Amino acid sequence: MATKVTDAIMVELCKKHNNDVSLIVKELKTSYPDYTLRPYRVEKRIKSLRQKGKLPLDSGNYVSAGEVLKGSSTLYDADGGVKLQWVKTDIEKQAVLDNMKELVSGLVEDLPKFKKREYNVTHASSDLMAVYPLGDPHVGMKAYKDETGDDWDLKTAQQIFCGVFDRLVKTAPSCKEAVIVNLGDYFHRDNTAGVTERSRHVLDTDGNYLMMVDTGMKIMIQMVESALEHHENVRVITIIGNHDDTGAMFLQAALKHMYEYEPRVHIDCTSSVFQYFEHGNSFFGVHHGHTCKADKLPLVMATDRPKEWGNASFRYWLTGHIHHDTRKEYSGCSVESFRTLAAKDSYAYSGGYRAGQDSKALVIHKKFGEVERHTVNISQVLSI
Repeated sequence: MATKVTDAIMVELCKKHNNDVSLIVKELKTSYPDYTLRPYRVEKRIKSLRQKGKLPLDSGNYVSAGEVLKGSSTLYDADGGVKLQWVKTDIEKQAVLDNMKELVSGLVEDLPKFKKREYNVTHASSDLMAVYPLGDPHVGMKAYKDETGDDWDLKTAQQIFCGVFDRLVKTAPSCKEAVIVNLGDYFHRDNTAGVTERSRHVLDTDGNYLMMVDTGMKIMIQMVESALEHHENVRVITIIGNHDDTGAMFLQAALKHMYEYEPRVHIDCTSSVFQYFEHGNSFFGVHHGHTCKADKLPLVMATDRPKEWGNASFRYWLTGHIHHDTRKEYSGCSVESFRTLAAKDSYAYSGGYRAGQDSKALVIHKKFGEVERHTVNISQVLSI
């Protein structure tokens, strides 16, 4: 078996020979005669060690732990010495997710916890499941009527979402199982600056970050409480969107903590952008829609969950992101996007988006798949 030259060994050789590739190769041949390594391989290895922060860059600086090197630009003086160096790094995704999960778990420790309460509905069907998709709530978004056609703020969002959901639950048949599916972008922003994390676009926001989170928590708790009045078991799935990478994980952790002693409520906690659930021979995938196109989703499901795919007679993807209703059938699977109840912000209005505002309840039978659906549009609540 060939000797393995570990990163630690290679780092020592690089330091000893000041990154001189010819000298490193020479010592490798002497000290590790059964180890085959060509000069260009050593160069790639040195580059990799610099990207990992195990070897210094030309300037003598190291890439910080938890980051990876994307690229660097170096300005040399007349003698060939390093004068300035610009370093571009990416924080490793898994490190970020792990840190976020640890952070949000710590933040929810002092939240109150709900106690178990009895389910008094005696005629609920065990064959049926109610699925409540929430299309892009964007809690914390601000809109002005004279600019976009509708006024929208935190107070309006709470009134509309709670009112529509309570009415929607009451229209659904009595069934023991229910799933509230938050399709992503539950919170409009993911930082105190009020800009998108990826492109740094300035967002139209209402209130500060704490006010947004407080309102968002009140809305989701009211939805769960409304569902508990009508269903024996309530599951909450929150998918990560492009507006709330961190906020989605905080919402999951907070709800899981608060409903720890309520066995009738199950809160999914994951940092994955794909989630799944099933009822009888119906199998569902959940994705916001910002990282994977609709036509790719059937194969994603079949690859991720081949057993469930094979066992199911009905397969569905529930998505958001585009703020309007679409539904397309692919081979073996349908992909559907859902409207949002939120008003249009300046960006959406200026871009010509004019989709309606409503929310739906899908009724799923264990044997027959979707057997009915109910819709409550925003006008039904505004007219009360």
